[in-house]
This record gives sequence, C-alpha cells and structure tokens, in this order.
Amino acid sequence: MRIGVRLALLVLGLVLVACSAPGGAGRQANGGAPEPARKSPKRITIALLTEPPSLHYNLIPNPIRASTGSIQELVHPGLAVSDNEGTLRPVLAEAVPSIENGLWKLLPDGGMETTWRIRDGAIWHDGTPVTSGDLELTVSLTKDRELAVFRDAETDEIDRQALADNLMAGLLPISESPLFPDTPEYKATAPSIVHYAYAPQRSVQMIEGLGYARGSDGIFRDAAGQRLSFETRTTAQRDLHLKTMLPVVDSWQRLGLEVETQVIPAARATDREEQATFPGFQVLRQPAGVDRLVRYHSNEARTAERNFTGNNNGRYMNPELDRLIDRLNVSLEFTDRMVVASQIIQHVTDQLPVLSLFFDATPTLVHNRMRNITPLSGHEDARVGWNSQQWDVQ
Repeated sequence: MRIGVRLALLVLGLVLVACSAPGGAGRQANGGAPEPARKSPKRITIALLTEPPSLHYNLIPNPIRASTGSIQELVHPGLAVSDNEGTLRPVLAEAVPSIENGLWKLLPDGGMETTWRIRDGAIWHDGTPVTSGDLELTVSLTKDRELAVFRDAETDEIDRQALADNLMAGLLPISESPLFPDTPEYKATAPSIVHYAYAPQRSVQMIEGLGYARGSDGIFRDAAGQRLSFETRTTAQRDLHLKTMLPVVDSWQRLGLEVETQVIPAARATDREEQATFPGFQVLRQPAGVDRLVRYHSNEARTAERNFTGNNNGRYMNPELDRLIDRLNVSLEFTDRMVVASQIIQHVTDQLPVLSLFFDATPTLVHNRMRNITPLSGHEDARVGWNSQQWDVQ
C-alpha cells in the first residue's frame, strides 16, 4: 500500500550565493585610492529532512526520495529543469526538444526521436566540459538499479476521509486517483475513476463471500481454520508513515483481519532488496501526476533481474497496462493523452496495485529576508529551486 501523494518540500540543502557587497568606497591604503569593496558570499542555510545517499534523484532509494529529492534542483539540475509553473527550461541544453524546433520527432512506426544538444560552455565544477558521454553514464547508472475482491474489501474498510481530517486537519482531500485534484488532467480523467466508499459492513460481506468466517476471537478463518493474516510495513524515517499505517491497520484488525506490523529502521530504508520484497502491504509517500503513471509499467518493477531498482515498488506487472503506458508516452496532444490516461486510471483504480489514501501538504518555509524565490503553482512538475542562482538574502 502506498500513499498517493506529492513529494513534500520543507527546506532543501546548503547553497552559497556569491553577491556583490553593498556599494560605497572602501578603505584607503597608504593614503592612495580607495580599495575596491570586497565581495563576500552570502550564505543561505537550507535544511533536509534526511541525509541523502546521493545528489542525483534517481540514485536515491524510493523510501527516502521524498525527503531529499529537491536537492538535485540545486546541485544537479541536468539538461533542463521545471520552473515554478511546471514549464521546462533549458539548463545544460541549448533548448528543450519540441516538435516546433525539430528536436522531437514522431516516427512512422509510432516511436519517437528526441535530440538534446549540450549548450556551448557547459562545464563541470573543475572546468571540464560536459559531454554526451557524461549523460550516457548517468542514464546507465540510474537503470542499474480472488485477490481483487480482497483488495476491494480492504479499501472499503479504510476511512480515508478520517485520515485526511486527522492528519491533514481537513485541509486536503482524499486520493481517489494518482492525479492531483483541480488540475486539467484530473478533470479530464475523473469519469474513469473507480470509487470506493467507506463501507465496513460491505467489507465483511465480501470477505464472507470468499468463504471466510469469523472465529470466536473475531478473526476471519478459512474452511481449514487458517487465519486470514498478512504483514503491513512502513519505514521509520518519516513520522507521517507511522501515523498513517497505525489507523489503517487498526481498521483492518477491527474488521477481523490478522495484521502484523513492521517498522523498517531508517538505516535499512536504503536496502533495495528488502524494500522490494515486502510480503504484504507497504505504506509509503509517493508522487502523483500524469507523468508518474509510467511507474506502473513492468519495466519499472523492482525485480531481482533489475537489481531491485525501479519505481514500481509493488512489482505489479500487466501487459495490457504496459501497452497503455507505451501509448501514453508517444501521445503528444492533450486530448489524445487524456484518452489514454483515462484508461490507465480506470485500470489502476479497478485493479488497485496501489491503494491511494490522501494527499498531504507541501510546505515551503522561507525566511522573510530571502528574495527571488517564486511561489509554486499547482502543476505536478513545479519546482521551487529552478532559479536558485537568482536567490539573494537582504
């Protein structure tokens, strides 16, 4: 189980901004001309929720990405970066590929050809030019890396509105789709969402319909007397994980399910194999948005063959869903994309490889002396650190 949420940003890392010192004449040396005013750096201190094991987002294990991902915007933005409105702006690239500039082409076989050109003067911190080989290395490193009824019953037993009210003070909605509410993409795909109302009695009836009956201790058992039990786990590095898991588990236990809980210590949250091979449900904070739907593709499944890397934490694999995601990746027009996205949303909310719970807040704490930090829009790709080179302290 994962929480359908957006990555939250509190504060991000450590940045040094070199700015000119205030105007005015400096001291005179030996009665001569005034010395030029010295330039001293202004220091901006930025806090992270956890220590990042890497400065590249795709090399950070999934369980702790939400706490560290935005640091990449400051130190490793790549070819392009999303601004506060979600618009891609070139950084190391000459331009963002598009159909208009000829760098993004649709091929007759349905594939695509995308060309990125590194801008002149792009260098590393030591002055070494950035090359296509550097980018190729980055890509290779990031790549190294009756059930349906039961799921429906478990979902109906979760009071998602109570979770949102208690954990988010009622300020944010429950999540019925992996897309953000109040966005054009959500509105276009809303009719395809399979909804689940909070209905405990219906949950009981569905489980009984599978042949289970409650024992004297209130736990469901099958005809052979075996308890209906499973494990639910989360990681300890985020307080929200535990606060979400406990009430969910409590509701399942009150239903008559035997649920064992496990809280993975923060030190083990980077163990890719352990994070990919959980035996039951896992409560995690995850991103949302149309571009994040690719995480349900089989190519993203965190299997042993892929060294347990990828974004498909639950390792759900379905050929029909793969075909839809492949179509989404080559659909350019908004209307065409939303037709395919609607089919993906219908599949995901019907088959429930992920049980989305609620959206949480994305607070950004900024000192009132900071200047040039732009507010985030509601776009799924909006980033606060896109123009960090323009930040200043007054």
